[in-house]
Amino acid sequence: MSTSTELSPLLIKKKKGYIHEIKWLFKNAIPIVISYLLQNSLQSVGIMNAGHLGAHELASATLGSMFVTITGFSVATGATLALDTLCSQSFTSSNDKKVVGLHVQRCLAFMSMLYVPIVMLWWNVEYVFTLLRQDPIIARLAATYVRWMILAAPAFALFEALKKMMQAQGLFHAPTLVLLVGTPLNVALNYILIWVLDLGFHGVAIASCITYWVIVLFMILYIRFIGGHQAWPAWSTIQAFTQWRPMVKLAVPGILLICTETWAYEIVALGASWIDTPNLGAQSVILTSITALYTLPFGVGIAAANRVGNLLGAQKPKQARTAAQTALMAGTLIGLCNSFTLLLARHSWATLFTGDSQVVKLVSQAIPLVSLFVLADNLAGVADGVLNGMGRQHVGAWCNLGAYYFCALPIGFWLCFRQHWNLLGLWSALAGALVIACAITLAVVLTSDWQKEAQMVEKRTKEEDDEMHPKYIRDQSLPTYGAHNQVTPMERERQAVEQQQKEHNSSGYPGVVGGTPAEFRGIQGYDSQGNPIIPSFVAQRHQIEERLGPTCQHDGGYHDLRMHLTYKSLLFAILVVPYCCGYRGKRVANATEAPMNAPETAGRTPPGNP
Repeated sequence: MSTSTELSPLLIKKKKGYIHEIKWLFKNAIPIVISYLLQNSLQSVGIMNAGHLGAHELASATLGSMFVTITGFSVATGATLALDTLCSQSFTSSNDKKVVGLHVQRCLAFMSMLYVPIVMLWWNVEYVFTLLRQDPIIARLAATYVRWMILAAPAFALFEALKKMMQAQGLFHAPTLVLLVGTPLNVALNYILIWVLDLGFHGVAIASCITYWVIVLFMILYIRFIGGHQAWPAWSTIQAFTQWRPMVKLAVPGILLICTETWAYEIVALGASWIDTPNLGAQSVILTSITALYTLPFGVGIAAANRVGNLLGAQKPKQARTAAQTALMAGTLIGLCNSFTLLLARHSWATLFTGDSQVVKLVSQAIPLVSLFVLADNLAGVADGVLNGMGRQHVGAWCNLGAYYFCALPIGFWLCFRQHWNLLGLWSALAGALVIACAITLAVVLTSDWQKEAQMVEKRTKEEDDEMHPKYIRDQSLPTYGAHNQVTPMERERQAVEQQQKEHNSSGYPGVVGGTPAEFRGIQGYDSQGNPIIPSFVAQRHQIEERLGPTCQHDGGYHDLRMHLTYKSLLFAILVVPYCCGYRGKRVANATEAPMNAPETAGRTPPGNP
């Protein structure tokens, strides 16, 4: 009985922890879901308007949008997954919040390098479409769309990076508010450019370009005047283009994670198109349904990534584990609801998209497999979000690569074309492979050593703080200053003198050869509050140190002070001394020449003298 009484408070506390986490998770996942839907609508509005221009325009806009997404936007989205780790962890662990913005700047610099080959590919995309045996008219119009989107790609990448920075600070509603303003503007721009100014198909792409840059401008204004600017440092080219290793180590697996999944869906769609038109229509319905049902797990995964990252950065591994477990339970619940919805509406689901009886029949036959795929996909998406918060993007990347390209696609195409299972063969392989990948990611999350993860975050954060602020000497064993755990120069002076006096029983000050009298540089005493009384000369020297910038750890700052005074002395010697010597020499020469040129005055008495 006593044991249950002792454990009951712990169980109650743990239950409250799960309730708190589930509330936090859904509260912040909803704005992410809304922003996800609004952002996806930006290109959809253009495609809808292109459909009213004609069949060729609709096909061209769809093809161009698909190509832009799989070769450019998916790369930027994957690269910014590194910020889910770096920004969220740095925000709660770093002494300087501007480290968050530094990670964003480095990610933007990295993506600018990726932008060059993407631009080359997009500019010559018409040749790619021709090689893919597209209709010449569609290839030409789609290439026009893609070339215009070259101007939109930097804006998309910048918006994604800024969005990650805001989410790391807990400002999940900021991108949603920006998109709530930008989405109606996108509709208006499409109408004005396409129909009022009569730009036709060109207006579709131009409207998208303008919209992406406008939402970036709105995001910058929000950060500057409302919130989020505390994490943005002044731009430094040296810092932005150096120390890329932690970011690239996370960005490359992130790109692999997103691109492998996106490209796999397009390959499956291509395979379905080789069967016949009804199977292609059924594939379109299934893929649209999967995308729609993934929105809520997507929001939960992003929120979980930032939550886990924040807690690991704050050195709260137990709470981070609770947040991860809560997210997985939420993902399981959402996946089950979505799967049962598909199963219950199995025979009528496809009627939401089409009235073709053959397509409806094919979709109803595939829905049992699709429902299993949806359950695994929803749960794996949340698990990948947790892994992103931990900085283990490579797990999801390798799982996706193995599941899709070594299992699902080869087996699916074999079942589809060799065994004549058609669309059922493709989705049988996809569902089975994703279940295996989901099981692996879940096993990795549930068996993680959270204490070790927190220690790794702490180690990296110390390196980041030393990079941002090398002038401060951090010692965890010594008293700290302020909320940022920084030892000030005045505090360092007191600690150094006391340590010197204790160890050597002398009055010398470290850093000066031979030492100096204690009454000159040491501590003269303590006031009523226990604060050290330091001579004014020492205080003035510390003021000079603060103005001069980084100091030398080995001599308490005297190195930079001496160099500063040396530079001034040299400048004085080079400029002032020669001038003074020349001016004095000229006066002496003039004074010497004057008596030689003057008339004899010996024996005369100057006038006015007696």
